[in-house]
Amino acid sequence: MTGGKANFKIVLVSIMNVGNSYGRMLAGFASERYKSSIHRPTWFVLALAAMCFAQATLAVSQTIQSLSMLLLGTTIMGLSYGAFWALSPTICAELFGTAHYGANYALLNLAPASGGYFV
Repeated sequence: MTGGKANFKIVLVSIMNVGNSYGRMLAGFASERYKSSIHRPTWFVLALAAMCFAQATLAVSQTIQSLSMLLLGTTIMGLSYGAFWALSPTICAELFGTAHYGANYALLNLAPASGGYFV
């Protein structure tokens, strides 16, 4: 399954982007709807667990050469990635307050940038 057709790569990127959009909407809606019973950091942990499952699914899909598992892993990865970006600003404001929100959120956004640089 290495390489693949160019059209299928476009489909995978599109599925991840659509999942990202829906992940942002679903995580924002669900975390706001159930904020009295489930705290937002718990939603973030659930999104992290979903991302771990997606990465494992993608690894297995490469091992057994399964396109359906590749599609499933890509979809779950997009949903959880969108959830990360939807929950981060709200969690930052709830945990650290809004007095220095801009500086805190900018510092929070350095993590993906520095992680990408060092990896």
